[in-house]
Amino acid sequence: MTGRYRFVLLVSALVTALSLNGCQPALHNSAPNAKQSAAAPAAGQSSDQAALSQSAADPAGSAQTADPAEADPDAPSSMAMGAQKVPASQPGVVAILPNGTHYQFCSTPPSPTGEPPTSGSCYVFRKTGDRLFGYYYDTATLGEEGLCISGFINGSTIVGEGIERVGGSGRQEIPPGADGPLPVNWDSDGFLQVSRAKVIDESILDGTQIKYATIRLRLDQFQRYPDTANPVPESCNQ
Repeated sequence: MTGRYRFVLLVSALVTALSLNGCQPALHNSAPNAKQSAAAPAAGQSSDQAALSQSAADPAGSAQTADPAEADPDAPSSMAMGAQKVPASQPGVVAILPNGTHYQFCSTPPSPTGEPPTSGSCYVFRKTGDRLFGYYYDTATLGEEGLCISGFINGSTIVGEGIERVGGSGRQEIPPGADGPLPVNWDSDGFLQVSRAKVIDESILDGTQIKYATIRLRLDQFQRYPDTANPVPESCNQ
């Protein structure tokens, strides 16, 4: 056997020994743990990409629901929203009231002691569906100046007609221009506007009965009071 052939055999044996012994531990130790590799973000990998990788590696963990304690504490719950009271001055509140016979709304806030208002205006009424009948009056005159209003509620505005007694202890004359087609203010605050006034009865005691064919009463700034114990008219023609 020549020296060159012996050298080739020696190199072949050495390569075989290294592949069977020396390289196996390196191959075993270099095998990464799949879960740890997926959880650890690679160099240059964004946090979102790392989260996606972790979700793929651990589906059970990604399916966990969010902790309710971590929710936004300022977000109103459905229970809190359901229990919230609608303020009486909110537009449209009259429209959603159930049918009733002794409602009372006034333009000034209710007194903490429950005393009746002495300024502003009030409307006491009965409601059936979207139709209202009631008496609108100036509280400063203790109701001596007022009129019966009937009409339909549209949002926070009543549109209809009104009947007023002019003379006696009440208003002595209709507002200037109220007999014309254009609306004019009946009260100083401008909540009630009237037009097309005409005399319908001159035989009543202490005055003349006037009918306003068109009225518009805004209740968007009125607030609800406890239901009145006073009788409320069933119609303005009685």
